[in-house]
Amino acid sequence: MGGCPTGSRARGDFAAAPGTGVYTGFGFGPAIRQPVGRIHWAGVDTVTFPYATFSGAVQSGNRAAQEVLSAG
Repeated sequence: MGGCPTGSRARGDFAAAPGTGVYTGFGFGPAIRQPVGRIHWAGVDTVTFPYATFSGAVQSGNRAAQEVLSAG
């Protein structure tokens, strides 16, 4: 076995390449945190600082929860 799998099970990856304005020099920019309708994003990729850490993920969860509560 070796190389990349092919066939019906090779449909994606754990990472994505977001559109213009999402990446910054410090990870992802504010575009990745913007709600879409009633969906509010939280997770390690949506933090402001520290990027890609457990404490950052907790911070983004708190931020998203505040957004949901404020949205009513």
